[in-house]
Amino acid sequence: MNGENWIVKSNALIECRTRMTALEQKIMVVLASEISPNDEDFKDYEFSIKEFAELTGTNEKSAYAQIHESAKKLMQKVITYRKNGRTRTVALLSFAETIEGEGKVIMRFDKALKSELLGLKELFTQYKTKNVLGIKGSHAIRLYELLKQYEKIKKREFEVDELKELLGVGDGYNRFDNFERRILAPAKTEINEKTDIWIDCKKIKRGRKIARLKFEIEPKHFEEDEELYETEEIKLIRNKAGLQDEKFSGKQIMQLYEIAVEKTDRFNLDPYRYIELNYIYSLKKAEKNLYAFLKGALEKDYAKAKITMIEEM
Repeated sequence: MNGENWIVKSNALIECRTRMTALEQKIMVVLASEISPNDEDFKDYEFSIKEFAELTGTNEKSAYAQIHESAKKLMQKVITYRKNGRTRTVALLSFAETIEGEGKVIMRFDKALKSELLGLKELFTQYKTKNVLGIKGSHAIRLYELLKQYEKIKKREFEVDELKELLGVGDGYNRFDNFERRILAPAKTEINEKTDIWIDCKKIKRGRKIARLKFEIEPKHFEEDEELYETEEIKLIRNKAGLQDEKFSGKQIMQLYEIAVEKTDRFNLDPYRYIELNYIYSLKKAEKNLYAFLKGALEKDYAKAKITMIEEM
């Protein structure tokens, strides 16, 4: 176990509705980081309590009892998320065991999560575990994942009530100033100090009430392994959107994808299919600059792709 391990989750799983403590979230992160890219089924994944305590800053003497108690609670937790027009309620774990004499934990994910954690080729988010293991606040970990998902798009907006639900915030923060002071501000500070992204937040009013929050997201580093991943991601977008025969640059491909995500996200539609349908339309209609025409088509949905995709569901 080390902080350089990658964790890969489907975006649908990141958007799940549940409430977990910071320790519970860190246990799930470490467990997911033990999954190999070649795993075709879940195994019994294990980690050292001593190493976990060192990486998370947990007191080693109390770590066993804390992890044992958290494991019991995780066995009872379910998560709810939407995918492909369906709402799924799934247990997190099917097995958990703490072995005091050996100082290790063994856990197994519920098999219903296979599609969200194994063999992911599209619509997923990845990050190194060190980005969350040092965070103290549970809300900061959740917010980090929700924004990391949009790192390449560099922005994300939420209705205030929607974000409260995603963060698992109860009714105790009806006043926005309380929510901002107790939840948002500490989470923003921890994310900016301890993770690989920098965020800022702008408040948007509806009348006199603050109704929406717009987050700006910037990467702090551009590491070599992230550059390789970027290349693979662009190849994936080309292939999934049917653009493999076009000589668009990587930057142009990402710009098209960002527009598509922005246009489809709130409707839970496939951004690749959205590009593909507007690309087919653009091939028939564009007279000169295909890229410029396609970009405009995505902005205004010339192909009425959203209607077609909803009918296809």
